Amino acid sequence: AMVSHNFCLVLVGLWLGSSASGMYGAAYRVVWAPTLIVTAYYMALRPTLARGYRDGIDTVANLLKRSVRLTTAGAVGIVVGGAMLAAPLVRLLYGRGYDGAIVPMQMLLASFALVVVNRKYRLILTCFNRQGVDFNIMSAAAVVNIVGNVLLIPRMGVAGAALASVISETCILVIGYSATRFLVGHVPFWRHIVRPLLCAAVIRTATSLAAA
Repeated sequence: AMVSHNFCLVLVGLWLGSSASGMYGAAYRVVWAPTLIVTAYYMALRPTLARGYRDGIDTVANLLKRSVRLTTAGAVGIVVGGAMLAAPLVRLLYGRGYDGAIVPMQMLLASFALVVVNRKYRLILTCFNRQGVDFNIMSAAAVVNIVGNVLLIPRMGVAGAALASVISETCILVIGYSATRFLVGHVPFWRHIVRPLLCAAVIRTATSLAAA
């Protein structure tokens, strides 16, 4: 996990220099604080899920359903809000001299939104005595992140580093969801994303029309 989250910072500094590193770091700092909140939320869920391992996943099914619905809606809101508000947020925090951080921030917020969702499946695996599977998932994601950074940073700059994070977090979600369904039990995700996506599309369209 630390490799996935920090390797991009190392390569940006080495390959693109201090200016690009400052831009990327500015975007990254905005994302780091809410990540701690999400970590605290899932730590609070851990004891209940551990009891689910003892008593059966059906005993925590309602809690997981509510949690997936909440986190999925929040993740969609983060992606849409990030796309709409990244520019004014960067200029408010850092000034127009940091406009180069806008696109990386949008992508890093999308990566963070994926963390909000995929962390649940990782937590389920560890609470249900599948720590080795979680380790393998994170190892694979670290490899994807490293390769993505090596390939994308020379072509896209700091935006490539952020895109590599999006790709690796997507891999964690897809593999974690599949592993949870196969090894522990079905914890639905896709059915809960339709309504937030529709709402997000309406909001995005309305704001675009208003701006026009």
